This record gives sequence, structure tokens and C-alpha cells, in this order.
Amino acid sequence: MRKLAVVALAGILTLVVTAVAIAASATSGTTVQNFQQTYTAKKPNKSTGTSFSTSSTDEQNPKNKQPKRVTNFDILFPKGSKIDSKAAPQCKADENDFASADDPDDACPKGSKIGSGSVAARLPINGTGDLNGTVRAYNANKGLLLFVQVDAPGAAQTLLIKPKFSGVNLKTVVPVTCLPPGTPQNGCKDAQGNPQEVVLTSFTLKTKPVKDKKSKRQLITTPKTCPAGGWTFTASLKYADSTSVKIPSKAPCSK
Repeated sequence: MRKLAVVALAGILTLVVTAVAIAASATSGTTVQNFQQTYTAKKPNKSTGTSFSTSSTDEQNPKNKQPKRVTNFDILFPKGSKIDSKAAPQCKADENDFASADDPDDACPKGSKIGSGSVAARLPINGTGDLNGTVRAYNANKGLLLFVQVDAPGAAQTLLIKPKFSGVNLKTVVPVTCLPPGTPQNGCKDAQGNPQEVVLTSFTLKTKPVKDKKSKRQLITTPKTCPAGGWTFTASLKYADSTSVKIPSKAPCSK
């Protein structure tokens, strides 16, 4: 009976591991970086969206606990995943197109918007709280367009991030964002010469499953199998100080 109970318990634990998403974290210096990503579909070989979140802080930084600035954020999707950007209309808008549109969605073709989420950003100014904002995701040629809008002092700040797929590796260069009047060209410095970089501290995004009814193409397809322990997304981050971290995140799946 005891052996049977142990075996049953092991089976239950295996089911729990494959049914629950596991968030992960890593440190670079005193910056703590969290990452979690899952598929919205849990069964193999299905059209799916994704649920993504990352956050960071540096409790030891005397400048408002601002974490290191990320310059590159690459995500390796689970082995066996399929990506097909031709499954939905593609947005080709640039910064000027978004700036001239009354609504960001108007800058892209109908049907190209695939998700939305929220962001937070932090200034290196003690006593200031995080700035909140939104993100909208659009399908693009072999990648995405992420239109970020942050409610900054004086006026809203916008940022267009352009991730690109290389196979199942989504590679993202994160642009520098400055508090006006600073610019990336002058190192984000204000009139007194103090750097005023705006660093993203939280980023959440949920995308929907996309399937073209006529061609049967699917934007993202889950792997054909569900391995023990679930699927694995791996984030590789580089920071402005040239350090880097790698964070695996387990995603639940069912057979």
C-alpha cells in the first residue's frame, strides 16, 4: 500500500508541475529580473496565443531603486513551436504613422492587432512613483510591432518596439527612452547634465490565438508533444552595462 501511495503521489506531483505555470527570476548585480511566459492553449498542436510578463527592481540602487536598463530581450519559444506571420494581416506602420493616428489601431490594417497589456516605468528621481502605461501588439512581417504609451510628466511618452522572429527565437532590441528634454543622442541628460533614463520595470502582454479561416494558417502553434514538466520558454537579456542573464520559464501543457 505504501509503495502504491508513493507512486500515486509522484503521479499527482507530475500533473501539478505540468498544469501550473512556474515563474522564474535571475539577478544581475543587485537588479532582480522576473520572467514568466505561457501559451494560452495547453494541448499540443493547437492554435494559441501567449501570456507574457516580466518585471525588475533594484532595492539597493539609491536612485529610486531603478533597475538596470535592458537593451536586448530575446525569447526562445518551446522546441517544436511553429510561427507563421502570414496567418494575419501585417502592420507596417512606423513611429510617424502612429503619431499621426487618432487611435493607434488606425495605423495598422484591420485584423493585425493581436494583443494588449500594461507597462510600468521608473525614473532615477527619488520620491517619484512608477509611471503607468499600456502596450498594444500588432502582427508584422516575421515579428511584432509593440506600441507602448507611458503617462509621463508633462506629456505621454510613446515607444515603438519591433521584435523579430528568427525561427522560434523572438529577438527584441529595446530602444532607449528619456525624460524630456533629454534625448538618446545626449545620453538622456537634463539641463544640469544628469542622466534621466526612463527604465521599464514591468511589462505584461497577452496575445490571442490567430487562425486564418481560408488558408488554415495559424500565427502560433503549440508543439506536437507535451513533455514531462511542461514546455519551456527561455528569456535571454542583455543590459546597458554589458551584463546578461538567462531565465527559463516553465509553461503548463496537457497530453
